[in-house]
Amino acid sequence: MLVSLYGKALAHCVSLSVDDRVGRFEGTLSPLQSIKAFFDEIVHRSLTEKDRKGCMLVNSALEMAPHDPEFQQVVAGVLVKLEAYLGRCVAAGQQTGKIASAQPAERLCATPAAGGLARHSGTSA
Repeated sequence: MLVSLYGKALAHCVSLSVDDRVGRFEGTLSPLQSIKAFFDEIVHRSLTEKDRKGCMLVNSALEMAPHDPEFQQVVAGVLVKLEAYLGRCVAAGQQTGKIASAQPAERLCATPAAGGLARHSGTSA
């Protein structure tokens, strides 16, 4: 587990961003609206952020994870959680007919980055 100050900041950032969004949108909006709201909020925050620092998770994935096994595991874990959330939304939307079911939900939501990081870090994707 990350015990560094940077690691604690990253965990806090994930809690306030990814976990918070999933908690607010999943179950309160339709599956398709939940996915749309999730990404709309990310885009809105990215475009309106005064300092344009970017997302700490993405920055960590690009800068830290390639060189640090601990960060690989943390970033992979977050991406796996994100895939699971999107997979639940897509599967629910497919059941209602609001999302096409030509492809299985798992395939639509699989991110190469999560799979690659998870395999490299030993996290199950």
